[in-house]
Amino acid sequence: MKRILLAGGTGQVGQAIVKEASSKGIVCHVLTRNNNKEDSDLVRYFSWNPAEGIIDQACLREVDVLINLAGMSIDVRWTEENKKKLIKSRVESTQCLGEAMTSHTNQIKTVVNASAIGVYFPSFDLLHEGSPRSASFLGRMAQAWERSTEFYPPTAHIVCVRIGLVLGATSKIFEKIRPTAKWGIGAVLGTTDQYVSWIHEVDLARAILHLGDKKNPEREYNTVSPNPVKAPLFYKAIHRVFAEPKLMLKVPAGLIRLVFKEKSELLLSSHRVSPALLAQDFEFEYPTIESAVEEISKHADKVK
Repeated sequence: MKRILLAGGTGQVGQAIVKEASSKGIVCHVLTRNNNKEDSDLVRYFSWNPAEGIIDQACLREVDVLINLAGMSIDVRWTEENKKKLIKSRVESTQCLGEAMTSHTNQIKTVVNASAIGVYFPSFDLLHEGSPRSASFLGRMAQAWERSTEFYPPTAHIVCVRIGLVLGATSKIFEKIRPTAKWGIGAVLGTTDQYVSWIHEVDLARAILHLGDKKNPEREYNTVSPNPVKAPLFYKAIHRVFAEPKLMLKVPAGLIRLVFKEKSELLLSSHRVSPALLAQDFEFEYPTIESAVEEISKHADKVK
């Protein structure tokens, strides 16, 4: 793998991939709606507007792996209008990329397309790639995103990476807990037996690049840490980025449902997801929540 095309490359995960790829000497073609970005030796920017089907064809030149993370952030109110936009943004981006690949000469061998572990029906048991699908909004959105990979030409290997909660110094979750966490006060959301499947952003970037370079990959991979944790342990651990928690308040599930309504599934659904398929030939740098939090704490200046 010498050159990648990255859609959604300006977000948290995209930036982690650019950093990891650059450290390996891989050239990154990054699609952006911002035409003011400046190129460097290893990072080059190309304009696109997937909603209008517009893309700079030059972005495909000499690329052998496409990584598609593009889609509207789920950190919005889940109105009916926004839910349609969330799905549409993911399908349109995939369609735009697929049609560009089909209509223009390229040498892309593998496409790594983002998805989410919300595709699975919530469970306290281990979830694998073949586990039952969810009919919730998150489940329907993830399934629509994966179906949209049919827009890619059949000449490329298609890999869907089902991503869990991504942890890094710039993760939104730290921004949300910071006001009270710095005083040693935290909150546990959901039930005590609920599982949280997470992954450090560095491991996610490494895993995506690994799968992009893999010969004959499977179509679906769970990209999460090998150690999902129960909610009380998870929330206590992430609060340690700011200070040792002195008081952890439990927020009742009923209150969360009352306040967040349908969006509460983000906070209350138990997903105990296994990355066993990925782990067959991939080693995690931050396999435990403790090791992830320790690394993030080193970059506290970005968090606080």
